[in-house]
Amino acid sequence: MNARDKGTIGRLRDGIAQLKREKFQLLQLIAAAPVGFALLDQNLRFVRINAALKVIDGHLANDHIGHTLREVIPEQASTLEPLCREVLRNQRPILNIQINGSVHGRANARVCLASLYAVRLDGKMLNLGLIIRDVSSYKLETIGLFSSLMTEDFNTVLAAIAG
Repeated sequence: MNARDKGTIGRLRDGIAQLKREKFQLLQLIAAAPVGFALLDQNLRFVRINAALKVIDGHLANDHIGHTLREVIPEQASTLEPLCREVLRNQRPILNIQINGSVHGRANARVCLASLYAVRLDGKMLNLGLIIRDVSSYKLETIGLFSSLMTEDFNTVLAAIAG
């Protein structure tokens, strides 16, 4: 083997090592994200999820993988399924759709924003990316702020009438 071939092999090894580092970083980024990530196939079956999705919807990974949206999150499926099919059909993302419902039999309702987008993993098979962000606490903050503003306005009006 000549020096040129050795140099080429060295560059290929360096490139492969760089790709492995980038893949690891990307997987760490997705795993640590405070939003739920899922990959669904064309039949709307879960292929892969991250840890945050387990926290958001209250199901374990085994409850997701291989199961449909309707099987895992039946309350939200009626909202999500038509949107998923639309994204698969036209390959345009749909962003920040509000979905509501109780989670895994819990009494307290959750409010989430869902975004859907087409993903081609191998350049051929079309899959679906799903990002879910729980915004329940933001909704409660907004309602609380609105209520306090209304109370202040109401108190001002009452003071004006009484004064």
